[in-house]
Amino acid sequence: MAARILERESIGGLAALGGAGLASAAALILLASNRLPGLGADQVTPMLLAIQWHMVGLTLAKFGIDYALFAIISRHRDKTFRLKSALAFPVLPCLAAFALASFALFPPLLVALLAIAVFADTMSTFRQAELNARRAFVTSAIGTLLNYPLFLAVWAAMAQAGETTLAEGFAAFALSSLARWGWFEVRHARVARGMTPVALTVKGMIGAQGALNLLLFRSDQIALAVLLFLGASALAREPMLAAYLFLARVPEFATGVLVLAGTVYFPLRHLEPPPAGSAQALRFYGGAAALAALGGAAATAVMIPAFAGPAPTLAWCLPFVAQIPLILLANLATYSMQSQSYLPALIRNLAIACAGGAAMVVAAAVTGSLIVLAWVVPVQLAIFFVLARAATWGRPIALFEEAHA
Repeated sequence: MAARILERESIGGLAALGGAGLASAAALILLASNRLPGLGADQVTPMLLAIQWHMVGLTLAKFGIDYALFAIISRHRDKTFRLKSALAFPVLPCLAAFALASFALFPPLLVALLAIAVFADTMSTFRQAELNARRAFVTSAIGTLLNYPLFLAVWAAMAQAGETTLAEGFAAFALSSLARWGWFEVRHARVARGMTPVALTVKGMIGAQGALNLLLFRSDQIALAVLLFLGASALAREPMLAAYLFLARVPEFATGVLVLAGTVYFPLRHLEPPPAGSAQALRFYGGAAALAALGGAAATAVMIPAFAGPAPTLAWCLPFVAQIPLILLANLATYSMQSQSYLPALIRNLAIACAGGAAMVVAAAVTGSLIVLAWVVPVQLAIFFVLARAATWGRPIALFEEAHA
């Protein structure tokens, strides 16, 4: 009976989080369509670019802490994160660096509004991670709706009332970020009442883990951009370059879906340190990985006819489809190690996997082979998961301590 209740809760959580995520994606697609009255391309295009720049600032400011909080709180439900413990480092220094860099792109008023949005969304992300860890999925989903959908509704209403400006668009964006943060703070205050506030003790290691995690999943695209910027003519002349960039969208979309699935299921089923048995979890996620691979293959087959260029062959599709089940397994390993406080071993495994990928990047650059570059991420993910199952996790470390006023 308890298992069936948990399964219903998990399916409901997936529906809530997935629905909110789709609504956010739809809001951005609608904005980019240039079909909203009063909002022309001269305003929409810089706004969309500003949203992308905002994501850079948010990634810097949160410093990987949101992932750590989800892993920690999901196993320590009597704890709650003290936000101000992260202000002196990393939030405010990273926000200041982001604001300074933003002055090269935007006037001071827009920089100020963008900084407000980044700060509010950073705080929201921390609270949302904690609420997800407590399985408050509906609360989390409502907070997601207060982001892009609310921003678009407010800005579109301004445009309907009269001529609007880009500054008003930035103000609407900042307002939606503040509303989202306010929602999470109100809900968090009720959920976390009486719990012990804690502060993270290894924020530098958490930041390193976040950076290596980015390389684990995106090193091929980062390397490709750098190599093309440096003038790698063989890669630039590769006739399948456009197809490569097109196919790379498949695992990117899959990542969003699989992260939602992990948010719901990882706290219920995860790996144990070797040599302890994890047979039940491996059977469950092995089946899920197989389904993810089939779904990815089907999605790729459907997408290929829409590509305006030489149709990619099976050999070109294979590395991108292969990433999809490996993304699920790599995220499982990351959660399992981080939630059980094995952060040093997690960083070690990430570094080894990324080093293997770096060797492949060098080989691709020397030979001018784009197909070698396409296999970098799948190989890294496979190495990382094998290490999580075969190599010792060492000793756990303290990731947090009780916070003082």
